[in-house]
Amino acid sequence: MTEQSTEMQLSFFGPPMIVAGGARIALAGIPGVIMALLSSVDGPGLTNAELVERVWGDRRPATADTSLRVHLTRARAALAQATAGELLVRNDGLLSLAPHGVAVDIRRFRAAARVVQLVPEVEDARRTLQLWTGEPFQGLPFNAVLDRERRGLHMIRTALACVFAELLEPTPNGVFLGEIDALMREHPGNDRLTLVMIDHLVAAGCRSEAMSLRRDLEVTADAG
Repeated sequence: MTEQSTEMQLSFFGPPMIVAGGARIALAGIPGVIMALLSSVDGPGLTNAELVERVWGDRRPATADTSLRVHLTRARAALAQATAGELLVRNDGLLSLAPHGVAVDIRRFRAAARVVQLVPEVEDARRTLQLWTGEPFQGLPFNAVLDRERRGLHMIRTALACVFAELLEPTPNGVFLGEIDALMREHPGNDRLTLVMIDHLVAAGCRSEAMSLRRDLEVTADAG
């Protein structure tokens, strides 16, 4: 029997939440935005001024500093429901997630995708794609920084889907046609996926379908 991990999870694919043991605690509103921003940042952390700028941007309220403290208190209260440890830490004026004791799904996805890009393996690519369990930051108030992060995650996912599809070997019985079709539906209009599908259709003896896709690809290219 495998030992269940006691590490707390911060999940931002789909509705943001804290997952610890059997508990699932929603991260909503501005506290959820703050946790998402801290989970997405590259570097040692953010100052209060940087957090204010990223949370409110040009719409910064006059009471932004006070509001930030209130929302940080609420974020800590949500974390305290899941763990007795302090997971929001401040060092040299920089606020960040604690380096240990918490796993973040979007960080794991980015790291796994980088590995696949460097050392492409079919099963690693498949497992990494399966980490995407919903739209990033779903349900949080609109935030320009998180919107850029969301678009960046979508770009990584699309590139990863192409790498995965290109690693699949065409077979006479078309064993991977279903998976490739699903990827094409998730990433419509992607030429790399279309070319992969054409190769698999030809290998499976579906030449008329392959020719139809080829014509569609040529029409799209001519229109561009």
